[in-house]
Amino acid sequence: MSVLKELTKLPENHPRRIIFEKNFMSALRIEVSVAFADQRDADFYDPGAPSVMERMDAIKQLRKKASLLF
Repeated sequence: MSVLKELTKLPENHPRRIIFEKNFMSALRIEVSVAFADQRDADFYDPGAPSVMERMDAIKQLRKKASLLF
């Protein structure tokens, strides 16, 4: 996590650093997606994988933890 935290700020000599800081933007952005919105499709294409609801809950937990770290 310390490496990720270091990546949230641009280096002093980065040409857009000031824009990011003025707009309170992190230089690091992590995006996740859920492959299926419908459980029936998930069961067919990815049997045995966590359910759509479990995946959504995992994303919520990651966001919560990330907000505490950054």
